[in-house]
Amino acid sequence: MSMSQLLDVLEARVQAAAAGDPGAVLDDQAVDEAAELLRQAVAENDGGVPWPVGFALAWLHWLRYEALPEDEDEDDLRLALYWFEAVYASDPQAPIPDEVRRHLAGDRSGGDGHHEAARTALKIFKGDAGRRPRSPGPGRGSAHRRHRRRPA
Repeated sequence: MSMSQLLDVLEARVQAAAAGDPGAVLDDQAVDEAAELLRQAVAENDGGVPWPVGFALAWLHWLRYEALPEDEDEDDLRLALYWFEAVYASDPQAPIPDEVRRHLAGDRSGGDGHHEAARTALKIFKGDAGRRPRSPGPGRGSAHRRHRRRPA
């Protein structure tokens, strides 16, 4: 599949999970598709990643984090926060989970951290931002899930 097709498939999985079907993001094929999307994005963008790809990866990993048992979700939380940090640094108004926004906004209060995150986002997100996908869930967050611990 092309990068555009993989992005469409991943966005559909994210939308399905946000609508109440966690199996859409927990499926092993979802992880394989995400890895292939990232591989193609990096190869086609001189080592960077287009914004919509980073946004979709952030939401995929966030929704996996929410759906997985607590003892199996650390990697997905780490990856979600990595991608959401780049998304937030490049567009603070982007639709991200409120819990993540509070976490990232708190981390930026020192000033220099925000500038470093913005530089990182510029390195990650290459080229034209292109289309900006919509938020996958109601209220930019994930109300369908029980409340969990705050991101570390």
